[in-house]
Parts: sequence; structure tokens; C-alpha cells
Amino acid sequence: MHEGSGLIAIMENMAGSLLVYLGLVSALIGLLTVVKPMPFPRVRRRSQGLTILVAAAILLAIGFLLPAPESRVSGVNSHLDEFLPVWQFRETHSIIVAAPPERVYQAMKQVRADEILLFRTLTWIRRGGRDLPESILNAGSREALIDVAIKSGFGSLADEAPKELVIGTVVLAPSRTHGSLTPNFFRTPPPPGFAIAAMNFTVRPDGAGGSRVSTETRVFASGPSAKRRFARYWRLIYPGSALIRRMWLRAIRERSLREMRRFPQPTRLADHPKTLFVRRDSLIPVERDKLTFARLEICRDDRGCELDGVRGTSPMNSKEATITKSAA
Repeated sequence: MHEGSGLIAIMENMAGSLLVYLGLVSALIGLLTVVKPMPFPRVRRRSQGLTILVAAAILLAIGFLLPAPESRVSGVNSHLDEFLPVWQFRETHSIIVAAPPERVYQAMKQVRADEILLFRTLTWIRRGGRDLPESILNAGSREALIDVAIKSGFGSLADEAPKELVIGTVVLAPSRTHGSLTPNFFRTPPPPGFAIAAMNFTVRPDGAGGSRVSTETRVFASGPSAKRRFARYWRLIYPGSALIRRMWLRAIRERSLREMRRFPQPTRLADHPKTLFVRRDSLIPVERDKLTFARLEICRDDRGCELDGVRGTSPMNSKEATITKSAA
């Protein structure tokens, strides 16, 4: 549970963005009407266009200046709570994936920018079409997006597989500010003029053999000036930011399901104590008595091999390796 009602904060973020975009659309209509009267019903005079422009300016002012209330966690229940327990701006999204948490967490860390629908289009708009160095706003197609973020301005705050990943960055800072971005930086409130952001992905079992994947972004702006500056930026980018995160979760789901089709969930030796078949091309960890091997050595000849009490043989002409539990 969060103090300050996270739901109210989300609604206020949406309300601010809605007013801003209504103002922008109204300003466009008013400007076009002033330049050349348009065949809209009851909007056929330049004086009416001026009235629309004034109304648009009011909507924009209200949207940009709408207060951003401060919210705070009532207790530390996640790594995100540990690093950013107070915020004014927040968004959260979740999705159900028909795959176990281990698979989903791995897929989350491997998703690339080109797997996320509309990611490149929306980030191109956000950077104004500029050709910037590789970063989360200009990510390539070779590296995982999380890795690109960490290499280009984000810090890795927590990586507790297969439960939660947290990254963070500074989104506003006074001029001539230098320093390293470490987890300790996020554990204390920043000085006035700073705005810091943290984003997490959490993976939890859904009780039906699958996982619930959630992502939450929090931003804390220190001081009235930083809060006003970031509020203007946030209310412009919020719709696109929310869409990116929803598409990001969908990409995680699709990658997880692809991996499940390629490498089905391994059978536990506890369920089949005598024989287990493992695909030769799969390096999926095998569980035995509720313990998971960090690696599995598959024999490449008829002599067999043994690892931690598990003996296996894999003839060269076989597509499967037969793993048998050693006799006590």
C-alpha cells in the first residue's frame, strides 16, 4: 500500500496530459482558423479562431501547472521502494505471461528495441529526429535494451533474479554537476534542482504456472523549480511513455513464449527419478530434489559422464541425452 494514493497520482498525471493535448489540438484549430477560416460548424470567423487560441492557452497553462502531489510508500516491499520511496510522478503497467518466472526474467533482460512495437518511432519523436549516440532513445538492434540503458546513463540498482530488476537515472540536474551514478546516490534525497527516476520490472508467479510481469516508473523532483520543469516534460511525453512500457511488456511476453516453444520446461528428476530426456541443443537447468544445477554437462560419447550425482550418456547418433540418477 502507498500513502498519498498512487491511483490518484496516476489519474492526475493523465489529467495533466489530457489538458495539455486538448490545448495543443485547440491551438492548432484556432491558428488555422485565424489564418484561413475553416468550414467547421460555428467556427467560420477569424475572431472565433482567436477565442479558440485563448482557450487553448488556458488549457495548456492549467495542464502544465497542475500540482503534482507527493506520494510515499508505507513500507519497503521491493527494491524500488528501497531506492525511490517518495515520488511525484508515477506510472505502472502489468501483463500475464504463460511462462515460469525464470524464463520471463531472462526474456526481460534480453528484449531488444526492435522487438518493441513503435519503440523506435516514439523515441525518434522524443529526440526530435536527431541522430544521437546509442542510448535508450536511439537504441540499436544488437544489444538488449536494458544493457543499452545501463551503458548510456542509467545505473543498475538491483538485479534479483528471477524477481526484480531496477535501473535508475538522473533526468534533471543543475548545470556543471558531475559525479558517478551509484545505488548509494538514490538512497538519500537529492539536493534541490535534481530530478531522479527509477524503473523496475518485477516477475511474480500467478498461481497458475505462469507469471505476472509488472513495470513501474517513479520520478522524484527535488524543489519547486525542478518539479515545475519536469511536470511540463512529463505531461508531454506521458502518453508515449505509457505506450512504450505496454509494448515493452508485450515484447517480453512474446520472447518468453518463443523460448518456451523452443525449449519446453524441463522435467524434474524428483518426478522421474530414473530417466530424464534432455534435448542436446538445450542448456536448460535441470532441477533435482528442488535444487537447480547451474549447468548441465551432456556427454558427447558412449562413455558417459557424471555431475553432482547425475550420470548421463549421449550416443553421438542420438538427438537426446539420457540422464539417470546414480544409485545410492
